[in-house]
Amino acid sequence: MLFTSLEFVFIFFPLTWIIFFFLSRKYKSFLAVFLLITSWVFCFLTSIQGLVILLFSVIFNYIIGSFISKKNGNNLLRWTIFGIVANITVLFYFKYASGKLSFLIENSDKMSENYVAFGIPLGLSFYTLFQISYLIDLYKKRKENLPLINYALTVSMFSQLPAGPILVYKNAYNKFKDIGRNDLNMDMVNKGVSLFVFGLYKRALFAQPMSLLVNEVYDKLKLGSEITVLDSLIASWGFLLQLYFDFSAYSDMAIGIALCFGIQLPINFNSPLKAKSAGDYILRWHISLIAFTRDYVFVPVSNSVRKYLKGSSVKKQLWGWILGTFAAYMVINTWHSPTLNFLLYGIIVGVFVIISQMTNLKLQTALKLKSHKFLKLLYPYLSQLMLLIVASIITMSLRAENMQMIQKVIKGIFIFPMSASTWFEWKSVKLFGYGTLGVSIILFMSITSLIAISGPNTMEIFKIIRIKKTVWYTKYFWNPTLIWGIIIGVLLFLYLILGDSSKQDFIYARF
Repeated sequence: MLFTSLEFVFIFFPLTWIIFFFLSRKYKSFLAVFLLITSWVFCFLTSIQGLVILLFSVIFNYIIGSFISKKNGNNLLRWTIFGIVANITVLFYFKYASGKLSFLIENSDKMSENYVAFGIPLGLSFYTLFQISYLIDLYKKRKENLPLINYALTVSMFSQLPAGPILVYKNAYNKFKDIGRNDLNMDMVNKGVSLFVFGLYKRALFAQPMSLLVNEVYDKLKLGSEITVLDSLIASWGFLLQLYFDFSAYSDMAIGIALCFGIQLPINFNSPLKAKSAGDYILRWHISLIAFTRDYVFVPVSNSVRKYLKGSSVKKQLWGWILGTFAAYMVINTWHSPTLNFLLYGIIVGVFVIISQMTNLKLQTALKLKSHKFLKLLYPYLSQLMLLIVASIITMSLRAENMQMIQKVIKGIFIFPMSASTWFEWKSVKLFGYGTLGVSIILFMSITSLIAISGPNTMEIFKIIRIKKTVWYTKYFWNPTLIWGIIIGVLLFLYLILGDSSKQDFIYARF
């Protein structure tokens, strides 16, 4: 069952909330049980095999976690390592041993119930990391063990089950421990519904049409056909925009759903295309995954290097940061996929971040020493431009099937001249899976680029991320008013009529 399907939007989601609302009035003690059962039903409707694996994972990890939380002694480390290795082994089995991951780089209009057939049960990549954080946090005595029902709900909650955000136990503990103890906040519900609807339309109006353009170009590349400068821009920059809006839309919907049940999930996406440096770019993209690798990979590796490396403190700090950063990005991309493309992507990104951060530091130091006012003013924009160019080229490794495709796209960018008629070529783009709308590709890409690079993101519009108050912030950003209610109601009515018949799941749900 997809978040964008009519069955979810108009049956499963509202029906679940209505029952939850009435239970919250008199039977608060049943709320956690109800949400858990509902989440398992959601998983069952997606994949029976996926539900079996989810249940096994919950029970296995809770038994290990209960043992760790109640005991003391040297054996606890062995049990913790055993639990971590067991979780990673299951994930490796489905991602590596199955050998059925080619769909990650191919366009697929299969629904998510086919994930197990392709090798990855629903949400396995995401809740595996949570289970690992659970075992480590219990071993470190950062938090106590949750009751079984609350723990199972933390792992299984349908809002984040398909594709995150990735929770860590020490942060999720209080959020799920308190379910049923507090009254339902209707302001959170109103904001959650509005955010969910924004996510629906962000995907339908931006991510899906862009995916059609991108797929068309990569189909040309598969056939060995010649491509134009415009095709090359679509294959590189267009694919980055597709990823941006697809992931942003899913994050909006997941956080919106959780808000409706009184749960504040962590922000998972914060306008990475506005970043001025490689480090900032990475920190704004898949924030929950970066936070996990920072706490459970980067910090331990960096501390270990500084502890055992001989030399000056500056040398220890530098090599701790370099090796910790490289290890973190290798883990991130190995987690995404074992394919050569992703491993190569991890190496490139890790090296690029390390070099760019060191270079950026030297350039900023030079600019401070030499008071070039014009260069100081221009530097952030040039830095952002170079970052976006490099990011769009590197990101192609996630979509292109081989290096020849990437080389052809890069080569195509520098083919000049190109006639004005080609730049303003009109093509049919499907919206909601019904009918067509003639749009100028350049106009469409310009609008989406402007929104991604300059516009406020939905976390800012809905005041989840606080920004400086302006006239726009006061008058036009989200407020629980009648006007906003009418807008959301109209958008939902239009979605009921138009729907989304594409049956294509979010890109990140395929990991």
